[in-house]
Order: sequence, then structure tokens, then C-alpha cells
Amino acid sequence: MRHIIAAAALLALPLFAAGPDGRASPPEPAECKSAFGQTACGYDCVAAYGKVECASVPWGACKAAYGKIVCGPDGGAGWDRGRRRGATIPKARCLASGGHIACGYGCKAAFGKVACSDRPDGACEAAYGKIVCSRGGPSVDRRTRRAPKQECKAAFGKIACGYGCVAAFGEVKCAQAPGGVCQAAYGKIVCSDRARHGRHRGHRGERQECKSAFGKTACGCGCVAAYGQVRCARQPGGVCQAAYGEITCSGD
Repeated sequence: MRHIIAAAALLALPLFAAGPDGRASPPEPAECKSAFGQTACGYDCVAAYGKVECASVPWGACKAAYGKIVCGPDGGAGWDRGRRRGATIPKARCLASGGHIACGYGCKAAFGKVACSDRPDGACEAAYGKIVCSRGGPSVDRRTRRAPKQECKAAFGKIACGYGCVAAFGEVKCAQAPGGVCQAAYGKIVCSDRARHGRHRGHRGERQECKSAFGKTACGCGCVAAYGQVRCARQPGGVCQAAYGEITCSGD
């Protein structure tokens, strides 16, 4: 029943994926499949091992292997926001290895495990006996209607995924918003703040920057170092100015 309800709710989604020529092509239509005395409705439906399963979203995928069927990724609030912004969400893929199955993006198989990111811009990294993938709903650049590609970095026995990743001082850190940056200085890594970065809301602002001075590091836009302080504006296009012994930034 949950498959039927999910399919009915998703039939009207105005979602488009890029075709081979880079242009938007119509999304895969919902379908219903009957087998083994069961019926399921959704996308990329598969019948095997006495079961019928379907992905819950048009960009989802399913795979049968090792006596089971796995579908993914699931939709969520983040996906709904991306869809409303007209995001181009590519088709997910499934990977089966070592008795395990995972569906999503940037899939990796290693150490007897399989894992995929649930983000179309996501990435996975296998190191130190584990696989780490970026998670969460997509951050969409409205200019391109695509989610910029993430990266993963492994070092010092740790793995991190995001944007502008940096490894130093025994740490690995990444910014969590498109256009974000990180900088290593004075024994630590500082990354731009994801909460106030607005490019994914349609701003055509510049890439963020990080500035280090006076034993401090700050990341954002229009950074200024003066009077023993380092400050950056937290919104794309923001500016800062040093005067009268203090630094003032737009958005303060």
C-alpha cells in the first residue's frame, strides 16, 4: 500500500533529468508491477525472490541480488526544496558487491561493504576500513539548476566530504555549502559557514574566501584583517570595512 500511495503522490512531480545531449528529458513515468501475488507501484520496479519493490521517487533505482531487493534513495524535505527550484536530478544507480547492495550516487565498494551518497552531488571515499559518503538533501545552484559536485578527502585516519576540503594538523574538514572554502592556519582548520551562504538560494555571489591573520582565521565574503581581528561578511556579495578601531561587515 505504501508503494501505491507514494507513486500516486509522485506522479505529478515536474522533475526533469538531463538526457545524453545535456538537455532536459521527461522523467521516468511511474509504473505498477505485479508478481508473486503482489503489486507495487513506483519507479524502476523489480520483481525477484518472491517480492516486488519500487523506488519511491522518479530518480530512484532498484536492484535485485543476494536474495533481496534494494531501492533508493528516498525523497525528503531537502529533495522537495531542490525540486521546487527546478533542480536537474540525475538517475541514481545501484551497486552490488560482497552480499551487499546500495543505491544512490558516487557509490563505492570496499572492505566487504557497499555505500552510496543520497545526494546527486554526493561523493564517497573508501579508506581506513570504512566508506564515508556525503549525506542530506541537495544544495541547488539556481543559475544552473544543478547541485555542484562534492568531494571527499581522507587523511590522518579520518574521512570528510563536502566542498573545499582541507587536511592539516591531524584533521580533515570540508565546507558544507556549494562555493564553500576551508583554510588551515595556526594549528586548526576553519571552513565557511553553511547556514548563511546564499548561492544555493539564487544569489550570483562570488566564491567565498578565507583570511588568516593575528593567529585567527575567518571565512566568508569580503574578508578584512585589522586591529588584531579578522572578519568576513556571511552573505554572498557582502563587504567589510575597517575604521575607528573596529571592523564592520554587512549583515551585522
